[in-house]
Amino acid sequence: MRSFHLLSSTGVTVLALMLCSTHWVAHAQDNQNSDNLPHISFDFGLGVAGVADTDGLFSIGCNLAFHRRAHLYSFRAIHNSEFHMIDFGGPEPKKSVWELGVLYGLNSEAAHGSASVAAGISFVGGVDRGAYLGSGEGWFSSGNYEKKTFFTVGIPIETRLFLKPIPGLGIGLLGFADINNRKTVYGLQFCIRLMESPD
Repeated sequence: MRSFHLLSSTGVTVLALMLCSTHWVAHAQDNQNSDNLPHISFDFGLGVAGVADTDGLFSIGCNLAFHRRAHLYSFRAIHNSEFHMIDFGGPEPKKSVWELGVLYGLNSEAAHGSASVAAGISFVGGVDRGAYLGSGEGWFSSGNYEKKTFFTVGIPIETRLFLKPIPGLGIGLLGFADINNRKTVYGLQFCIRLMESPD
């Protein structure tokens, strides 16, 4: 129940972040300035994620993006997996969902911050548990299960809100989801951004 509340809160936060970013980007399109010169950014993030049949996942990701005025072209990679405090504890194999995605979106840059919304296409894969195979090894094991892998195509969507405390560095939030026919996933990450400063 505690994990369910965490993921419900995460889902609401992601939705609110997307609405806020969309409003900011739409409002800023009539106020473009020199901060929207072409440049490249690299994001690295850590956070939490969830899918329909799993209480909680640890999420890690990176994103390489090309910013050109209001346009954003990016490549993102995200891996979401169950996390056991003790490596040999919990059921095996660990459930996971990963994605490699190419996205296009709208981006708004200001002197001390930025916002973007984007969507695209992705290749998605992961591991699920099948039939129960028996008890596992170790005091904390919750049993071994059949390992079932899957692959599919998805629709990645995201929103990013960043502050730029100093030139070349950003800190912010990523709200993301990947809609697919196997394991639709959503999550929230805290990100660090390294930016090429526009000339």
